[in-house]
Amino acid sequence: MTPNPNAKRRIARGRALEWTDAELDDMAEIHTAEDTPLMLAFVRQYAPPRLAAVLTAQPEDNGDTTGNA
Repeated sequence: MTPNPNAKRRIARGRALEWTDAELDDMAEIHTAEDTPLMLAFVRQYAPPRLAAVLTAQPEDNGDTTGNA
């Protein structure tokens, strides 16, 4: 016996989550200090060598501080 796709199903609803602005800001924050080494290790292990070279390249110090933000 196959289920009827047109049958109305009741789904038990749970309590709605209410997030504060501070909690949403904390979840959206990018933690570069913690995440960057992990992401670079993943790239070095699984990405093509050319992509790894681009992502791990250091900017050249040409004395122009406007482009080295």
